[in-house]
Amino acid sequence: MWGTIRNFALWAIIVLLLLALFTLFQSPGSDPRLITGKDVPLSEFLEAMEYDQVRRVTIEAKAISGMFIGERGNFRTYAPNGLRITVRRPGDEGFPKPKPF
Repeated sequence: MWGTIRNFALWAIIVLLLLALFTLFQSPGSDPRLITGKDVPLSEFLEAMEYDQVRRVTIEAKAISGMFIGERGNFRTYAPNGLRITVRRPGDEGFPKPKPF
């Protein structure tokens, strides 16, 4: 009987270790909700957007997160109540035309 309990405990430890390794090596960049970065003021984020220095943005409720272009890394900020965000595609009126490479 003790052999069965010991065997079960060993398999439980192996499964837990595999689960821990799996979560350890997950890529945090694959899910934007998992982005951790430095907290930046909303004004800095808006300025970076204006000067085309943001590679990726995710907006969920009041939380705004994303990645700057270059070596500045990831960022997080929060939108105040009543902030209105308008998303436009390149080429729309009021949006600058994309620059050729």
